[in-house]
Amino acid sequence: MKKIIPSLIIMAALTLGACQRHSDARFETKMFVSENLCKNPRRVEILLPENYDVNKSERYSVLYMYDCQNIFHDSLSFIGVSWGVAETVERLMEQDSIVPLIVVGIDNAGEMRGNEYTPKKLVQRTREKGPNYFDGKGDYLNNDSLLYSDEFLKFVVTELKPYIDSAYRTLPDRENTAIMGSSLGGLMSLYAYLEYPEVFGKAGCVSTHWPINYGDNNTTGTEAYAELIKERWSEIEPPVKIYFDYGTETFDAGYINKQPIIDSLFHELGYPAERYYSRCFEGKDHSERSWRERLSIPLKFLFGK
Repeated sequence: MKKIIPSLIIMAALTLGACQRHSDARFETKMFVSENLCKNPRRVEILLPENYDVNKSERYSVLYMYDCQNIFHDSLSFIGVSWGVAETVERLMEQDSIVPLIVVGIDNAGEMRGNEYTPKKLVQRTREKGPNYFDGKGDYLNNDSLLYSDEFLKFVVTELKPYIDSAYRTLPDRENTAIMGSSLGGLMSLYAYLEYPEVFGKAGCVSTHWPINYGDNNTTGTEAYAELIKERWSEIEPPVKIYFDYGTETFDAGYINKQPIIDSLFHELGYPAERYYSRCFEGKDHSERSWRERLSIPLKFLFGK
C-alpha cells in the first residue's frame, strides 16, 4: 500500500459533541483537503464500534461508503431518511451476525456528485459505441476533463485508506476491506473493485445505476461495462464477494433488463456462486428508505460470520 502523500492535509479532527450516539455507536468526523480532489475540503465520518476503546487489542474490518450525507443521520439526508447504517451495524454486531466493523462514510460533492461518481473508463467505452449517446445527459459525460472518478478513487486508495489504517485499529488487507454505495455509488463500487482489486476484496452495489441514460431500453452502457469487466478480469486477484440488488419502481425500473446482463457475465466468467449475490426486490424504489429496509442483507453477505 502506498504511503500517505504530502498533499493530504487533515484540516480538522472533530467529534460530534465529543461522542455523538445512535444508541451506543460512536462517530468521529474529519475534514480532508487533497490534491486529488482539487483541494476541495471533503468531510469524512467514521463509525466506530461501541467497545472500540475497551478492546484495545481488537482489529476491525472496514467498509467505505459513498454519499455519507445520506447513510448515518436522518437530519442530513436529502429526503429526511438515512440508510440507518449505525443502527443496523450495531444490531448485527450485537446479534453476532457480522464481524466487528468500522464504517467510513465519504461525503459526495453535491452538484459535482455525477462528475465524481461516473466511471471515466465506462463513459469512454460507451461513447465509442455512438457519438450521440450522451447528448443531453450532462456536460461532464461529453468532456473527459470534467470526469473525476479516477481522481476520487485515487484519493480513497492513496490518501484516505492509509490514514484510516494508521489512525485506527483496522484489518487493512483486501479480504477485510469493502466499498459500497447506491445508484451511481453502486456503479462506482464495482469500478473501485475493478481498478483496485488489490485493495478492495468486497463490493456492495445497491440499486446500481447501470443505464446512465435512464428512461429507455438501451443497454449500451451496461454492455460497455461488461466489456470493461472482461478486460480487467485477467488482472483481478482471486474473487472475494460482490453484491448487487435493485427494485422495480422509480429509477430502479430501468435496471430490470440491465442487471441480468451483468449477472450472466459473472456466471460466464466462472465467478463462484457463493461469492456473488444478485437480487431483485419487487415493489421497492430508488430511495434511502428502501435501502435502509434491506441494508442488513448486503452487510451479512459481505461481512457475515
